[in-house]
Amino acid sequence: MSGAHLETLLSNVSPNGQIPANVNIDTGLPDYSGVGGICAIDSGLWVVIAAYEHVRTTKDLPFARKWVATLQKAMDWLAAHDSNNDGLLEIPEAGDWTDLFGRSYNVLLDEVLWYRANIAFGRLLEMLGVSGRAGDYVRRSQTIKAVIMQRFWPSTAPVPEASPRSFADMQFSLGDTSYLLAQVTPFAFNWRCDVYGNILAFLFNVMDVDRARHAFRFMWGVGVNDPFPVVNLYPVVQPGDPDWRPYYTVNLLNLPGHYHNGGIWPYIGAAGCAL
Repeated sequence: MSGAHLETLLSNVSPNGQIPANVNIDTGLPDYSGVGGICAIDSGLWVVIAAYEHVRTTKDLPFARKWVATLQKAMDWLAAHDSNNDGLLEIPEAGDWTDLFGRSYNVLLDEVLWYRANIAFGRLLEMLGVSGRAGDYVRRSQTIKAVIMQRFWPSTAPVPEASPRSFADMQFSLGDTSYLLAQVTPFAFNWRCDVYGNILAFLFNVMDVDRARHAFRFMWGVGVNDPFPVVNLYPVVQPGDPDWRPYYTVNLLNLPGHYHNGGIWPYIGAAGCAL
């Protein structure tokens, strides 16, 4: 994402700090939602990450000084989605890049991006000499990372910490996973494998190397790279499955093996090749 792209998005932040999903080139009007008019959470997450990477690679500190207050508003808007103060964001259904796909509450990909956004904003503040606040964000990122690994990787191993156990934590009796789960809510969890979420979890240093080996052996073993380059979800959601939503037939977007329901995505494959 170039500096010009970032300037366009940051110039159109909403009064409460929401980054638009896109800005119409012809009219200049910002759109704050995706397909279906649903809140777009990950636009803000990616812009914070991209802004830091832009400054890191170009050394453009004037850009950082110009936009740090706007990025702070975006971080505050995102943090407000941690409504129960457990470190993770609560995502509305179909509220991220997986348009009209029924993920909600604690969604793996969004939590991984939230971890990285806190690292990115903290490092950006460090560049600007705001070391105290920078440390707050870097420390929060480590809390987020620990909660992700505890909540999204159920295990039969006893948890040594004396912290309260959530519903997801209590699923240890069902066995161990070989990857990070796609979604966790207070009432249930989704055992499907979000391929992109697991890849980014390793690239962003949420998963350690040993767990990453387990995850990648599982994914390649079940053939997520067939068809090439990679499907985004395994296994796909079929009609009649408890995870199926009637709106998956809207515009024939999320039929089995299509779009976000197990479709192939070259840019996810590119992330996998980076490994």
